[in-house]
Amino acid sequence: MASSKAQAILKCRLFEDDERQSDILRRSFWSILIIESDLSYHIDMPESNIWKFDDRILLPGVQTSWQPCREDQRKLLYSMRPTHSFGMPSDTVKAYFLAQIAMCRMIRRCTTSVIVSQGQERYSPVVAMELTYQLDTWHSHLPSSIRFRHHDVTVALRDDFVESVSSSPTSSVIAVTGFLQMQYYLCLAGIYWPAVHSVISTETLEAAPIGHCGRFFESYFGFVITAASVIPNCPHNPWSIYAK
Repeated sequence: MASSKAQAILKCRLFEDDERQSDILRRSFWSILIIESDLSYHIDMPESNIWKFDDRILLPGVQTSWQPCREDQRKLLYSMRPTHSFGMPSDTVKAYFLAQIAMCRMIRRCTTSVIVSQGQERYSPVVAMELTYQLDTWHSHLPSSIRFRHHDVTVALRDDFVESVSSSPTSSVIAVTGFLQMQYYLCLAGIYWPAVHSVISTETLEAAPIGHCGRFFESYFGFVITAASVIPNCPHNPWSIYAK
């Protein structure tokens, strides 16, 4: 319903020609798009057509972040935050929101590394490499405050890995950085999964480069490890992580 209303307002321009109001509407649109994308992972929801607008709506501005006007609303907002949350600077919040929007777009198209040849879908290494380049470019442009390091798959995990991540509360900045890292590996696994699927479905190793199949398993390993670290520190949306 929120998606349909936002689309109607934007399509028919049912809003005042005011920059502040326009920015609030844009923020609402992108928030709705992100939430709807998360829900679509585990709810068989009909398409709302909101993605038809993603290339027409400007990204949110960088004005002062919104805060509830009423004192009781502010107290309610703060009470909903994790007790170990140290808060985030407003610039970091804005950067995270923009990073989420870009990641949401990439995840949506990460499974397009295929081409149709003679009526059959075939894995396209060139498309996969281009999508990987776009993903790595996204990572390189993250602000240092939320830029994560890549996992080294050659290093064995500690025996107490699960216990250590579940008993170590972290700051909000570290939590959202981990969430972005998890989505990075999710997207990367989605890019290279068609390579593995192509080999399995055709039963021939020549269907896709072996190195690309290996990148899928490395990415999936990174996703699982990061997700295990993120779940204890993202109490507001663990359902989204499990669904992915």
